[in-house]
Amino acid sequence: STKSYKYLGIIFSLTGNFKEACRYLKIRGLRGLMALRRDLDVRVISKEAALRLFDALISPIVGYGAPIWLVECNIVKLSIAPETEQALSSPSKVWDDFHEKIHLSFLKWLLGVHHKTFNAPIYADIG
Repeated sequence: STKSYKYLGIIFSLTGNFKEACRYLKIRGLRGLMALRRDLDVRVISKEAALRLFDALISPIVGYGAPIWLVECNIVKLSIAPETEQALSSPSKVWDDFHEKIHLSFLKWLLGVHHKTFNAPIYADIG
């Protein structure tokens, strides 16, 4: 018996969760991010242009099929939780989603900071 199958690029499992689909999209997004980092020279291109390239090349990969697997994301789980205000006041749970991790990784690389730099100053610097 098959435990999971891929239909139109989204992995469906017998359990009904989309963790495997999220894992697959994370791998594909990281692969695209590494290709973009390899081909992009941040010394020559502006931050705005680099962000537009990320939005055009990586975001569609990571966000593919989002209406289906979005319920697995922390931001959705936190927004429907009874203690929503308390949960959303702690952004570290929101930053645990794979698509946000890929975005933060790109932003830190773009700014030339260490990958262990706090996340809030990164968002403040980018705007």
